[in-house]
Amino acid sequence: MFLCYSQAIRDAFKRFDKDGSGTLSHAEVRQLVKECGAFKGANLDEMASELISSADRNNDGAISLDEFLKVCS
Repeated sequence: MFLCYSQAIRDAFKRFDKDGSGTLSHAEVRQLVKECGAFKGANLDEMASELISSADRNNDGAISLDEFLKVCS
């Protein structure tokens, strides 16, 4: 079960990593928030910034796959 969940998270990451950089940029996280639909009416830029701030452990301004996996698990 864990492997299926882990693979689903990896697949989601790849889906939103549009440029294939291995990280989710602010624009990519913003798109993730938008498509999620859970934050209707919220400021998408602020939500993306907050998510990056909470997940970005190395302070590079983006979310790596490892950081994404930690946040989602």
